[in-house]
Amino acid sequence: RSFFSPGLVAQAGPARFLGTFSRVTRFAAQFELDIAPFYPSTGSIAAYLGGIRYMDYRPATDDFWGYAGAIAPSKGGQLVARLVRAVKTLRARLLGQPHRDTFRFRDGTDSLAGALAAAARADFLLGATVRSITQDETCARVHYTTDQGEQSLAADYVVCAVPLSILPELDFAPPLPRSKTEMASTIPFASAIRIFLEMRRPFWRDQGLNGFAVTDTVGEVWDAHPDVPGGPSLLVCYAREALADQLSHMDPESRIAYAVAEVERLFQGARENFVRGTSFSWREQPWVHGGWPLMRDRENMVELTREPHGRVFFAGDYAASADLLNMTEGAIESAEHVVAQITARRSA
Repeated sequence: RSFFSPGLVAQAGPARFLGTFSRVTRFAAQFELDIAPFYPSTGSIAAYLGGIRYMDYRPATDDFWGYAGAIAPSKGGQLVARLVRAVKTLRARLLGQPHRDTFRFRDGTDSLAGALAAAARADFLLGATVRSITQDETCARVHYTTDQGEQSLAADYVVCAVPLSILPELDFAPPLPRSKTEMASTIPFASAIRIFLEMRRPFWRDQGLNGFAVTDTVGEVWDAHPDVPGGPSLLVCYAREALADQLSHMDPESRIAYAVAEVERLFQGARENFVRGTSFSWREQPWVHGGWPLMRDRENMVELTREPHGRVFFAGDYAASADLLNMTEGAIESAEHVVAQITARRSA
């Protein structure tokens, strides 16, 4: 937030959530967090593909994650959109489920983490680097370092939720099973990068555009605050895999210059309205080394990641059920699973 004008939130991590994510929506309601539709319902989507600009682009299924075709730039599109929403609403009612489109947290996804932390009424130690986890018949002990030096904490049980890519860097005594360490060491991670561009105002709306676009040069483009009527605005360029690697190899200043030039192809006026920009490459993130693990044999991998190691239990988006891997909803589900595992262990 501090890099941009007040009210703008640059979301480097989870940004959009399906309406079917019952755990996330339950917490949003419980903590009275303000949510809003991720995709706008009006305006046209632009595209720049193969060197050609499209002003009234119809997204394909895989162009936007969680996109349900709600954007209707034309009269025909509006009719189709109304029919799609009607079918979804009817289906949700028949199944007894509330109908919600893909949504975002208006004040940032970290508002969910902050609410959970406050509700936990627990002690949080930030700026500590975990080095090892040891255990015996009586307790488990976490060894870590801070500015004050080496320290440790003992507990009946430990929940290890470090990213899968970091797991091999921790020392366990007794050591983890070979199958688990080999899996953690060999699973590749996806590449992802987001480039954030602050604009003086949402000038694209003057052209009938809504700030969303599909490109083969900077990936997806979003208006981060599509419901804000005017003033400073934030465009997000989101690239994955090979395109993300290509952008990550640029120096930070070149990334911004390149992104502004490519957005200008979509929304004429980007250069003159550009204020400042920054980027976040998950390849450069020291605690993950990538975007998300690319698990192939999901069912067997999940079973292996969920298997406790003595008094140590494992949680995180990679330890979720197979249908929720690499999602915030899955991370919460994995926590519920760990609670059930520990409860069963204590009552055995």
